[in-house]
Amino acid sequence: MASSSSSHRFPDWVMLDRHSRLNYPEVSLDYPEELFRATYAEAETDAGDHIDVCFRAVPPPGASRFYVNWRPRQDHKDGPSSSRKKNWDARKPPIRHEKGQAWWYTDAVVPYGDSLCYVDYFRGILFADVLSRRCQLRSLLVIRKLKKLDSEGARNVIGVCVCVTDGGGTIKFVDVVTTAVLFPGRPCSAASSSFTIKVWRLRSEDIKTWDLEFTIEDTELWNLQGYDHLLRETPLYPLLSMQEPNIIYFVLSDIDVGWQDEDNTWVVVVDMLNKTLVSSFRYTTVFSNSIESDGNMSSISLATQTGFFTCDLSKYLLTTG
Repeated sequence: MASSSSSHRFPDWVMLDRHSRLNYPEVSLDYPEELFRATYAEAETDAGDHIDVCFRAVPPPGASRFYVNWRPRQDHKDGPSSSRKKNWDARKPPIRHEKGQAWWYTDAVVPYGDSLCYVDYFRGILFADVLSRRCQLRSLLVIRKLKKLDSEGARNVIGVCVCVTDGGGTIKFVDVVTTAVLFPGRPCSAASSSFTIKVWRLRSEDIKTWDLEFTIEDTELWNLQGYDHLLRETPLYPLLSMQEPNIIYFVLSDIDVGWQDEDNTWVVVVDMLNKTLVSSFRYTTVFSNSIESDGNMSSISLATQTGFFTCDLSKYLLTTG
């Protein structure tokens, strides 16, 4: 990693775009933006292919993302350039689950303590003790009691999220409960947009019980001070701050998928405990293959109908300077 001449401290957590930017023009150490120079790394594969990687880490609600530039080796006649090999130890951990569980679909994976949590929003969470030599998957079939399949049985997950918060010590479940079918880019009437945001907390002492912690209804949200200029739309892609357990982020949008009109996409930050609007920011979408178009408030995920996920990788990056 390269260091810059000025001091820069990376955020403790970020909102990460789910899509990396692949095969961008090469980002050299002379690139003017400090965030790229400070996280630039390069490597070579066993086959001799060259890979450059940069991590753009900006404070929320800015969009952070990875940039990967892969350049295949031109001449492969001599075979791989390195003989170093590493063997992976693959294991099939036993699954302890409740009766009646026929199948599973992993919607998200989040870390919690020494475990990885595999989340199925319509069934529950599988806890994997990844640091144990005798790793087991422990099933927690409780989310299905909070979140039901809609009448058509569709997996509509753009209004739900399982997040870790409070420095990683708490798991919460955010659910935007609405009678409307959530689909970004489809404006809803005021009647069909009625919703309630619910935040549930998992009890850490037994990891079996969810407590309803916060709720806010549509009219309460719309009447918050400072909300008058924002869209009266159902919130999409909710998530929680990794540091402040009362702070929720969500997206508002009424643009059709594929439009380059960036005037009607916002990220909104709300304090659920005090029921106050913390801030709101206008987002832009990214279409051109240019690093210069990727500002702090631009998102590839929103253009592809996927949300952000929270990540604290940035806090492990060294302060530059």
